[in-house]
Amino acid sequence: MALGPYFRKRWWEPVVLMMAAFALFWPTLGIGLLSDDHVAVWRTGVLGQPWRTGFFRPLSDLSIAWGHALHGPGGLGYHAFNVALHGVNAWLVLLLARQWLSALHGPVVAWMAALLFLVYPFHLESVIWVVGRESALAAFFGLLALVVLGSAWPERRRAWVSAGAFFLGALCYESALLLPVLLFPLVAARRPVAWPRFGKWVLAWGTALVLHVAVRPWKADMAAGSYGAGFFGHGPWNYVLNIPKVAGRLFLPPSAEPGDQLWRFALLLAIALVVTITWGRRSRRSPGCMEPVEALLWSLAVTCLLAVLGGVSTRTMESDRFLYMPSVFLALLVAFAVLQFGNMVVRYVVFAAVLMVSVHFLWQGQRSWQEAYRLSAQVIADLPAPPPNARLLVHDLPDHVNGAFVFRNGFAEALLLAGRDTAGVVLVRGAQPVERGPGDVEWSPSIGR
Repeated sequence: MALGPYFRKRWWEPVVLMMAAFALFWPTLGIGLLSDDHVAVWRTGVLGQPWRTGFFRPLSDLSIAWGHALHGPGGLGYHAFNVALHGVNAWLVLLLARQWLSALHGPVVAWMAALLFLVYPFHLESVIWVVGRESALAAFFGLLALVVLGSAWPERRRAWVSAGAFFLGALCYESALLLPVLLFPLVAARRPVAWPRFGKWVLAWGTALVLHVAVRPWKADMAAGSYGAGFFGHGPWNYVLNIPKVAGRLFLPPSAEPGDQLWRFALLLAIALVVTITWGRRSRRSPGCMEPVEALLWSLAVTCLLAVLGGVSTRTMESDRFLYMPSVFLALLVAFAVLQFGNMVVRYVVFAAVLMVSVHFLWQGQRSWQEAYRLSAQVIADLPAPPPNARLLVHDLPDHVNGAFVFRNGFAEALLLAGRDTAGVVLVRGAQPVERGPGDVEWSPSIGR
């Protein structure tokens, strides 16, 4: 794929996909900041301190600081950026599908994959939560690297430009560091596209990786307690149990009832068995048909490693941001599976059904984030002023709504951004002991009204 002429002729594709993204996420554009969002905006925008202790995500932090400089602490600008980024990522999925799958099914499979990724309902943290943009930014640079590697540019340019994209992605979120693992066997085998020669790729990406390791401790407070260190403190059996949980959550909405998840997972296994049999028959009829599928399955497995290590909830949407990059390859796989139906009418009926079900769960998840913001705004509005010369002891703040964060963190920063005085306001978590003083007042939000 020659990228320059392609962009000039098909400039309208990212525009269409961004417009579709805004149409899908229009209901959530008006929600404000939530939980860690308050912390990030206060620290980076107001205090001008974009570097976090224990995290190394400078580009993600700077994007929030730049957003504050452009439009202030209001949520609309931050959410619009996230949604536009999601639309651009859907376009990159379209380009990737053209490179990996279009030889088998033409342009139809690429558009199917892009639309499936756009409406995928189980990674909303990355799109709606402002701080969750970290995984979407890393996915942007990761997808850009893959598309450049599979383009018709000269080998050296492909290798070094993609290495630059990889380096930038690693400055957004740790998930980008899985890309070399994903690519190593694919580039070595030159599948499913004509990658640059292995030596050129290793030199360019090895340089980018060494540079990242050298830059990472640039500020000592970034390296201390690095994010993800706690992922490796569990026993092996814990990670084994996470594998079916992650596999199920790729396809299934969260549910507080374990019984619901069991029968859903059983149905999912039955569908997977039918699809596997269909692919097996197709591969016997069409040699080479399974080559891109094997690459996609490998890519899906590698990008799910972060979710397996960190864990995802089967009861709520918490940690669904770990599924953002895996959903790229899941969308390609589902698009490919749909096109295995020989009858064109059946094929498009199935695709339309998958889209409608996805949109249903997408809007269902959006309602949780809207409710989370409603509760957050209500708490700030109802909070009384502390009594003179005493403290206001705040209890029972809502933590989340089905995984959509309310005040998991950021209560003090939310008050400061709202122009409220935090002196005398004490947040009491759970059974945390607090020594009461004369005149102290207890307060809990009336969130049911």
